[in-house]
Amino acid sequence: MNHPTSLLSRIYRAKYFRKSTFLEAKAFPSSSYAWRSIVQTQPLINKGAKWVIGNGLSVRVWKDNWLQGDCAFPPIGPRAEIYPMMTVKDLFLSGTRMWDIAKIRRLVRAEDVPRILQIRPSETGQQDILCWRLGTSGTYTVKTGYQLQRTMDLEAQTTQLSSHSQDRSYCFPFFLGWRIWKARNKLVFENKRDHITQIVNAAVMDSKIWKEALTQNKETEQTDIEAVATKCNFSFRHAPRNLLDVVDKLVKDARIGNKPYVITWLNSSAILCKCIIFLRLFHIL
Repeated sequence: MNHPTSLLSRIYRAKYFRKSTFLEAKAFPSSSYAWRSIVQTQPLINKGAKWVIGNGLSVRVWKDNWLQGDCAFPPIGPRAEIYPMMTVKDLFLSGTRMWDIAKIRRLVRAEDVPRILQIRPSETGQQDILCWRLGTSGTYTVKTGYQLQRTMDLEAQTTQLSSHSQDRSYCFPFFLGWRIWKARNKLVFENKRDHITQIVNAAVMDSKIWKEALTQNKETEQTDIEAVATKCNFSFRHAPRNLLDVVDKLVKDARIGNKPYVITWLNSSAILCKCIIFLRLFHIL
């Protein structure tokens, strides 16, 4: 990107992104393996790269990351849709490389104005440069790239975890705990370690299946539950303290008054899951 006249850059530009920038280029099934691999780095580069303003000709005001905060980002303003292709040079006073403060305040939201005014454009008219903001030299290194990718993966997992744990209908905390327990047993008895991503993804999938089952169960109840469910009373009072005793307790707790308990696939699965938890707590299973 910093060497647009190089042979490799000119070949890829002519073939894959004639009318866009590298960070907006796309890969297709017919694209070469090398190009498809390069495109996979775009999210990482977008997150870690930042434009250093020179003459302002190459940086688009509303699309490129050129303001500095916790991360690099473009400004936001009410005129973004009116002037979508405006460059940073358009924010200079005519014929100079000094900021047009009145124009900036008119186009950009108030909190971004100080960030823009802190930037000093090149006095000699040097070209804009895309640098790596995580290194002191401004050059990408494998170490900083790896650290940023780890951070991005953790943020994605945290977002996924919080979004599901806030929805009680998913029962996500239960499924996550269950998957952690299974991963622990697998490590202890089989000496096999599951990655945290596998554990979370498996719990998410379990919760989605559970939600679908809940939805189907509600639809069944709204139609005619009498036609699809079998009613029966359970009592295992004389059984020893084992799985049957636990089932008896759960079924009696779930009953309402003297009405028979309706057994469906969904609540029977819930009973089974709760039984396993009870049995593990009492060291029966």
